[in-house]
This record gives sequence, structure tokens and C-alpha cells, in this order.
Amino acid sequence: LQWYLSLRRCELIVEMEEEETEKEKMHGSKKSLAPIVELDSEGNEYVKREEDDTFNIEMVDTVFRHVVTLLTAIQANFDEKRTCSQLAFPLAILTFSLILSSYFVGFIIHELVTKPIDTENVSSQLLLLTWVIQAGVSTVSLISWQRSGSWRHFLKCLYEPLKGKGITNGRRKLRRIVIQFYIMAFIIVVYCGSYAILGQFELVDVPSSLRALYYPRLQILIQMANLYLFLCWNVALFVYVFFTHALYFEIREFNRYIATIHNEDSEQLTDKIEYAINIHIMNAKTVRALDEIFKRYAFLMLSTNLPTTLFAFFLLFSRRNHPWTEIVVVIPVILFCVVGFLSLTAAPAKLHDSLYDTRAIFCSNRHIWLPFKSEVYQAAVALCCHLDQANLGISIWGFAVVSRPLILTTFSVMATFLALILQFNDCRSH
Repeated sequence: LQWYLSLRRCELIVEMEEEETEKEKMHGSKKSLAPIVELDSEGNEYVKREEDDTFNIEMVDTVFRHVVTLLTAIQANFDEKRTCSQLAFPLAILTFSLILSSYFVGFIIHELVTKPIDTENVSSQLLLLTWVIQAGVSTVSLISWQRSGSWRHFLKCLYEPLKGKGITNGRRKLRRIVIQFYIMAFIIVVYCGSYAILGQFELVDVPSSLRALYYPRLQILIQMANLYLFLCWNVALFVYVFFTHALYFEIREFNRYIATIHNEDSEQLTDKIEYAINIHIMNAKTVRALDEIFKRYAFLMLSTNLPTTLFAFFLLFSRRNHPWTEIVVVIPVILFCVVGFLSLTAAPAKLHDSLYDTRAIFCSNRHIWLPFKSEVYQAAVALCCHLDQANLGISIWGFAVVSRPLILTTFSVMATFLALILQFNDCRSH
């Protein structure tokens, strides 16, 4: 009888524990579905949910709202949540611009292949050809990023490790980037618009090799189509630089955290190192998500930006004996090429440097290594193994990671090649 009573008591205890576990699961699931009210850096409340269908770009930080503002302003907002009626007008503008720009590219290629080479205008033809190709690739990439939802996945990964603390601390720099690209968009509109208007009134000599339409008055349609693609190109570069800097600020905040790890208790110090391992794993996941978005775009843009920059400088030096008005027209072209190259390389290089410095910062923290504690040492060595990933960063479609040595090598090759072209040009002229 005692044995039966003890067995029955054990069964009742097990049943009570199972009921409590089920209640905790139910409460936990309800809690996970409940909205979380948080404050952004400006003190404004917003509701955050973990589901993908309710995640918005502004939830990471309100500064990301400028991305949507720019896309909507130029009628290039093709977000997957927009309805067909909202996409009708942007799609019509996109189709019109791509068709006319494709025709213009085909016309220039036909002129270069079938007509005798015009030494005075071949540089401007090649320059405009590569520009339109870059703008078209940027426009298609911008749409594919929105339709695939890769932005949302990246921003969720960006927010998870440190809850946007690094972005909040770097808001001033991010706002400066926004202002710079607004100014660049204004310059593009003014430059292209002025050139189109002056060409209509024949105040600027437009070469016949660039007149793609039979009626010169209709040439403004092609210029309007190219202007739309150039604005999309500017927004694509803005997103590229903006997202890369946002991730850079998160990595910098993580580096500050591991530089300040210290505690006299071995158990708490080990917990902090294990927390740092978890944060680094999520950061590495975010870097790979960013690389998956931009690796093909970086490859295509860099492979076309280098010849474009060479053509622009060659156009400037080849017209050094021409009137100053022609030289002034070429200077903004060089500015656009240099800004494009720096936008593609400077931000990823900063991100690569911050990732590379993480291991050195962690190893220089003497509170972790001294005095020697076996548990802390094992956790620290495990974190060092996680930090030893040299291939983290934005790659050029897997060929190389964008870094400062790569930028220096590219500048050296461009300068050497430009010197050879100018030397051959001088020999031909003499």
C-alpha cells in the first residue's frame, strides 16, 4: 500500500509539471506574438513585431525612412507590398526609360562599329555608353532588391545583435550621407536638364553621333529617359553606401563592447565572452546577407566604372587646348566618375577594416588574459577562432573583398593606363 501511494504521488507530480510546462509555452507564444513598444533615438514610440510580414524599414531606425522617400520621389518604389494600382505609373515610367535608353545604347554601338572613328568624339561616345549601361544595371538591381525582399532580411539581421545601438550613435554621419546624396541628385537634375534645354535651343553643340532620333526636337525624350535612369543609379549607390555604413557602425559598437569587457568574477567574464561570441555570429550573418545583396552589383559597377573614369580623364586632357567652356563641361563628368568610384570602394573598405580590427582589439584587452583563468581562457580562444575570418566583407562577386589595398592597386593601374593612353595620343598627334 505504501509503494502504491508513493507511485501515485509521483504520477501526480509529473502531471502537474507537464501542465505547468504547457501553460508556460502558451504564455510564451502569446508573449512572442504581442507587439513590443520601443523608443527610437528621437524618443518616439513605435511598435515592433518579429514577423516578416509586419517588419518595416523604419523599425531599425527612423533615418532609414529617407530610402523610401527617395524611391517614392523618383517613382522607383517597387516594394513587394505595393498594390498593382500603386505600381502602374512607376512601371510605365520604367518601361519608357528602359526602351529609349536601350535604343540609345544600340545606336551608339552601331555608330562605333559602322562609321569611321571620330577621334574628337569617340571618348564622349564611350563615356556616355558606359554611363547609360551603369544606370540601367543600377535601375534593374534597385528593383530586384525591392521585389526579392532582401532589404528586409538584411535589416532584420542588422537589428538583432545590438538592437541598433551602433546606428543610433552614428546617426549624424548617416544623416550627412543622406544630405550628400540629395545634393548629388540635385546636381544630376540641373546638369542633365541644362544640357537638354541648351541642346534644344542649339546653344550647345551636340555631336551628330549622339543624335539617335531623326527629329532633333525629339532628342529630349531620350535625355529624359536617361535622367530617370541616372536618378535610379544615384539612389542605388545611396542604398549601397547607406547600408554599408549602417553595418559599419554596428561593428564599431561591437568593437567598443569587447574593448571594455572586464570583471573580477570568472563566471561573469566567461558569460560576457560567450555573449560576444553570439553577437559576432549574428554580425557575420549580417555581413554575408549584405554581401549577397551587393556582390554582383559591386562587380558590375566597378568593372564599368574604371573604363568610364579613364575615358573622362582622357576627355579632359585631350581637350586641354580647347576653349575653357568645353573644359568646364567635362569637369562635372569627372566629378561623377570619382564620386561613383569612391562610393563603391570607400564604405566597404571601412567595413572590412572594422571587421579586421576586432581580433586585435579583443586580444589587446588585458582584463581577459590576465590573471590567467582556465575557463576564461578557453572562452577567449573560442572567440578568437570565430574572429579569424578574413573573407568577411563586401566582395566583388567572390573574386576579392573590397579593402584599402584593393583601392590602392586600382588607382595605380588606372594612373598607369591613363599615362600610356595620353602618351600614345601625343605620339599620334605629332
